[in-house]
Amino acid sequence: MNVLIVGKSDINALLEEQLRSEGFSADTFSEYEDVSRIQGTPGDYVLTAAGKKYQGGGVIVTERPYTEKSDLFDSKALNLLVPGIVEKIKQVKGPGKVAILLDHIEETPESLTVRALEAAILLANAKKEVVFMSMFVKAASAGMEKLFLKARQAGVTFIKYELLNPVFDEDKGLFAIEVSDGVFDTVVETPYLITACARDDSALAFLSKKFRLADKKEIVSEFKYFLNPALTTRRGIFYISNQLDDAFPYIINELRQIEKGVYGGPHAEVEAGKCAFCYSCYRACPHAALEPDIEAGAMICSENACMGCGVCAAICPGEAIKMVPESSGLSFGSIKAVKGAVLKVYCCENSAGPAFDEIMAELGEDAKKLSISEIPCGGRLDREIISAALASYDKVLVAVCIDDACRHMNGGKRACKQAERAAIELEKTGLAGKKVKCVKVSHAMPKVLLENVRAFLEED
Repeated sequence: MNVLIVGKSDINALLEEQLRSEGFSADTFSEYEDVSRIQGTPGDYVLTAAGKKYQGGGVIVTERPYTEKSDLFDSKALNLLVPGIVEKIKQVKGPGKVAILLDHIEETPESLTVRALEAAILLANAKKEVVFMSMFVKAASAGMEKLFLKARQAGVTFIKYELLNPVFDEDKGLFAIEVSDGVFDTVVETPYLITACARDDSALAFLSKKFRLADKKEIVSEFKYFLNPALTTRRGIFYISNQLDDAFPYIINELRQIEKGVYGGPHAEVEAGKCAFCYSCYRACPHAALEPDIEAGAMICSENACMGCGVCAAICPGEAIKMVPESSGLSFGSIKAVKGAVLKVYCCENSAGPAFDEIMAELGEDAKKLSISEIPCGGRLDREIISAALASYDKVLVAVCIDDACRHMNGGKRACKQAERAAIELEKTGLAGKKVKCVKVSHAMPKVLLENVRAFLEED
């Protein structure tokens, strides 16, 4: 299968080489401004660039890192995102002092914090004196605390600052970084300042509309696609800002599924006789899975592109769209009580699902009180489903992604709104106590989920 690489990046050649080593062919388009459109579905995309058409089963958008213009970065600061920068410093003879600075221009994403910690450990093990400066401490992800501990054991000095003033002395060739934690002030002098800051997202910004992707700010934010750093909202189209090692395994796995035609899971189906051809679903679908069929005068859904989030079915004014095959527990007739369970849980498979896997042992006997259904997106829930579950269970917990982390855009927000509406309807019937609750968590927040589950079970 051929893969199309689009964007200006130093990693393009390496990416192409690695794709070929995995048995894929590749074509690279550095001049992404020449791209006019993309048609087709995963496995059969047709890219039009400079008047010519190119075919590929998948598309990878790449970017090159850069640092924003400022006094700091116009000096001699080094960019963590530049390949080989850590190895170059390791090769400098003598101990030397190296400063790593995060959160200076903007809050550093968690993924780059991990990369900075790994760099600090490598440099400290190479007998360099490493000072790690950050405004925020990120330790929610699995393994992050172990990285911090490993860095401390290697001799890395950590400074959590509130105020910072970096100055570069041209004559001495040194950075003099004035740092304050709100109580104590100190100055760190070093010839090597490593930063991790902004990235160039011009290719993604240009191609988002061409490829019908969600807003670029959602795609590149820290929490978007926290389980898969390479995915965009359209199946078969990937985005790599700079971290090829992290993203490549995910891309290969997805490309192999596309190559085999293995998708599975629920997908949308449009009943042409009911379709008003209003384009509401076309505009709302975050995965570009719905297309107009001019001859039929109705929308059609590409099963290969659909991720089963149910946005289209939720907003269709003519109720012309249904999700098939329907997941267990998502229709009134299919809800069957689990013996001994008092709490029905609907959880997003991308966030609360993995978090539940981690807390089931800690729940102990309380785990038997739960009946859990993982769903592609909390946005598929409506108040009828929630209310129907209460015919078999005492309570319903909706556990979805934190705001702006939903792979399907606003599914978590929609789910919580439906839970609120169900609660209001219950209050109107005179039912006392809290029967419905919505909690927002990521896969890295099992403790938060555990506390919420226990508290909800204990509530009257």
